[in-house]
Amino acid sequence: MCASCVWDAGAKFASEAAVLLSKGKVSKPKPHSKPSYVAHSRNDDIDASIKTVRDMASALRLEVDSRRRKVDEVLGALREDLKRLEEKGDSSSANLQSLTEEATAVLSQRLEERLQHCQDLEATLHRHADVHVSMHAKIDGNKDELENQINLVESSLIKQDEDLHREINERVDAVERHHSSISKETAKRLNALDLRIAGLQGNRVAGGQPGGKLFLAPGVQEQQWRPITGVEHIFSEVMMVEDELADQERSGTYHSKSQVPETTVDVGAGPRASGPTLHT
Repeated sequence: MCASCVWDAGAKFASEAAVLLSKGKVSKPKPHSKPSYVAHSRNDDIDASIKTVRDMASALRLEVDSRRRKVDEVLGALREDLKRLEEKGDSSSANLQSLTEEATAVLSQRLEERLQHCQDLEATLHRHADVHVSMHAKIDGNKDELENQINLVESSLIKQDEDLHREINERVDAVERHHSSISKETAKRLNALDLRIAGLQGNRVAGGQPGGKLFLAPGVQEQQWRPITGVEHIFSEVMMVEDELADQERSGTYHSKSQVPETTVDVGAGPRASGPTLHT
C-alpha cells in the first residue's frame, strides 16, 4: 500500500512539473522587448506556482521519506518475523526430523525384533512339525507292531485252544478207554466173585447150612449201606469181598443165620455196595 502511494505522488509531481515547464516556455519574454504588466504578473504566478510545487515536492519528499522509513521498519519487522519463522521452522523441522528418525529407528528395531520372533516361531513350528511327523510315524509303527502282535497272539491262542481241545479230547478218549477197560476188568472180577460166592453157598448147602443169602456183620445197620457211584468203589468192594472170602476159606469159619441180624442183602439183584463186611 505504501509503494502505491509513493507511485501516485511521483506521478502527480511529474505531471505538475510538466505543466509548469510548458507554461514557462510559452510565457518566456522575448529578448530586447519591454516587459509588460501582464508578463510580470504571469512571472509572479509562475514563481508562486514553482514555489508551491517546490513546497509540495519537499512535503512530498518528507512524506515519502517518512513512509519509506515506515516501510523499512515494517519490512524489517517482516524480515525479523520471517527470520524468526524460518528459525522456528528450521528448529521444528530439525525436531520433527529427529523425532521421525528416532521413531523410525524404534520402529525398525521393533520390526527387526518381530521379524526375529517370527523366524523363531517358524523354526519352532517346523521343529514341532518334524516332531509330529516322527510321532505319527512312531505311532503308526507301534500300531502296526501291536496289530501284528495281536494277530500273532490271536493265532497262537487259537492254535493253543485247538491243541488244548485236541488234548482234552484225547484225554477224554483215554479216560473213556481206561474206564471201559476197568469196567471190563471189574465185570470179570464180579463174575468171578459171583462164581466163588455161588461155590461157597454150594459148600454151605452141602455142609447143612442155609444158603442163597449173605448177611451183614453184627452191629452194622442197614442205613450204613451206600450205592456204588464209580468203578473205583466197585473195584474196592470186589477186593474187600475177595479178601474176606479168602480169609473165610482159609479159616473155615462161617457165621450162621442165628448169629447175624435180620437185615439181608440179595446177591443176585440190586446195585453193588461197599463199606460193610459181608459174611456167609
